[in-house]
Amino acid sequence: MNQTRVDFPATVLMDGRVLVTGGESANTIAELFSPSANTFSSTTGGMRISRFQHTATLLPNGKVLIAGGNDPAVTSAELYDPASQTFSYTTGGMVVGRLQHTATLLKDGRVLVTGGNNPSGTTVTAAELYTPSTNTFAVTTGGMTTTRRLHTTTLLPDGKVLLIGGCNGAGCTDLSSSELFNPSTNTFTASGNMITGRRLHIATLLDNGQVLVAGHGTTVAELFDPGSGSFSQTSGGLQVSTDNGPAVLLPSGKVIIIGGDTATSRAELYDPTSQSFSYTTGGMNTARRSHAAVLMPDGRILVSGGYSTDFLSTAELYTPAGEMLVSHSSGLGGHQTSPKVTANSGNPIVVWQDTRSFVGTTLTSDQNVFMQKLSGSSGRPQWPAATTGGSYSAPYAVTDIRVDSLAGGTGTHYSGKPAVGGVTGSLADGTIRVYLGYEDNRNDAGAASGECGVSNSTSLVRVCGQSYDVNEININQSSSWTVYFYASAAAGLTVNTDIMEWDGTQIAKASANSTWSSCSPACPSMQTVTFTSGGSPAPPSDTTGNISMRRLQVRFTWSSGTVTISYDNSGFDSRLATGTIVPENSLILGLVIPVLPPMVGYWRRRRSPPSHRRIRAIGVFRRFANRILWRMTHAVQ
Repeated sequence: MNQTRVDFPATVLMDGRVLVTGGESANTIAELFSPSANTFSSTTGGMRISRFQHTATLLPNGKVLIAGGNDPAVTSAELYDPASQTFSYTTGGMVVGRLQHTATLLKDGRVLVTGGNNPSGTTVTAAELYTPSTNTFAVTTGGMTTTRRLHTTTLLPDGKVLLIGGCNGAGCTDLSSSELFNPSTNTFTASGNMITGRRLHIATLLDNGQVLVAGHGTTVAELFDPGSGSFSQTSGGLQVSTDNGPAVLLPSGKVIIIGGDTATSRAELYDPTSQSFSYTTGGMNTARRSHAAVLMPDGRILVSGGYSTDFLSTAELYTPAGEMLVSHSSGLGGHQTSPKVTANSGNPIVVWQDTRSFVGTTLTSDQNVFMQKLSGSSGRPQWPAATTGGSYSAPYAVTDIRVDSLAGGTGTHYSGKPAVGGVTGSLADGTIRVYLGYEDNRNDAGAASGECGVSNSTSLVRVCGQSYDVNEININQSSSWTVYFYASAAAGLTVNTDIMEWDGTQIAKASANSTWSSCSPACPSMQTVTFTSGGSPAPPSDTTGNISMRRLQVRFTWSSGTVTISYDNSGFDSRLATGTIVPENSLILGLVIPVLPPMVGYWRRRRSPPSHRRIRAIGVFRRFANRILWRMTHAVQ
């Protein structure tokens, strides 16, 4: 960092950068860490006032609420705007000045601020709520059940907030009590007591809904069960007691506790399956306490600042072995949304939308779809780098599904909302085949009107359907290729099939195309267009390239009539099947051309807010898949 910092927060922004603000000796200086460059830079503007022991909360609108801090405590609060990199005061400050307090984002977008010491140095029971729409604070209906500072707050799956421990009184007496805040009534109620009193401890929500509590003067760790409202001791205890050591929930579901105590370089992992703690293979490069640690979208943990023998400006990165997110090998910032996961013999395949893309080996900011096969045991990418079009290093093992390779052009590209549901397994030639569909609103001067993509004269979104052959030698053409699609009515369509390299390099166009204009059987129903092996039209020819991954693509060019082709596959068996694949082994996927009024209902459904859901894969990678989806879906909250 450019500044030494102690007792400060670090906040992961929606674009993947990390904002660090204030801290002792940092004055008003704020900095941004870029995961792609691994560097810190000062924000365009500094904070309105210097702060330490304050809070920083990422809001749903992407701004960061910074509140309280200093000694004596202040009532002021300010907002950081990542677009302008500047800070501005909220319309009104907090009702009570605070430091050593907490701030928790609720599911309805408000922020709950609890406890802390007021400007007179007295620990308070007062709590208040910040409402982003009014940019103001207001006290809760009722205060906390007891005064607290140096406590923890945890948002539970049911939307309530769990307050644990802390201390109160002139001597800072440790508290073993806990309480719950109900956002529906804006009131607090007492909950169970811990085995021991704690302050400066950690409290981390686990995948199973329980809360891990550890640290402060004991190696005993506890679990809070929201169902019973009680605490119980874990089977194993910490390797060493710790204070002031942040904890981070990893994609694997484990928890890492980093440093702390009087300043140590040690770090240890909690395994929720065995309820045991163990040291990491190596500790930090520098002993730290009162530092910050956050999990970044690329799967790494940024550890920064704190105190050792003096205030620290250093930072270091921890890469969890076998616990990566899907883009970990690239180290590139990206906004991952709309994730889908599917089983693949123990190794999940994940498809997601991302705000980055590759043209050859050049990174761009296009919004496109990525796909990656991952090891169910280690979490690492499984597909090798491509061997055509130049040398590709590790970042390019994360597969970019570009949609702007057809018909050329250099405009603004977008593909997203992928649909994927399964793989065929290994074919006779060693190929693994994956099926998916995705939206395509390519808007280039070179794009053919009506072709899977958008012409310049319209803003309609069309969908391409693709299958992917992974690690193949040659694409199997021993049988016909068949396109299956559900049509609402007769219309004029031209259907092409293509073989493409994964990064967009065209290998071979179809040897011929086929037209479709009438429903057989009568619409609405499933329709087929067949490309006959050895006949006309025939499947594409695979004669070029030594590649690790290819995509087989179907394109629809609309010419007349009014037709809707299913994308969301609501009860319809729409898909592209190619090569030797039989329909029963195909992914159930849809292909859409939203060209005319019948698509209005679909478009309204697609524009509705995405639901928050966890998708569970089977066997050894179930927990890993859950963490991928949780992290990426919450990146857009």
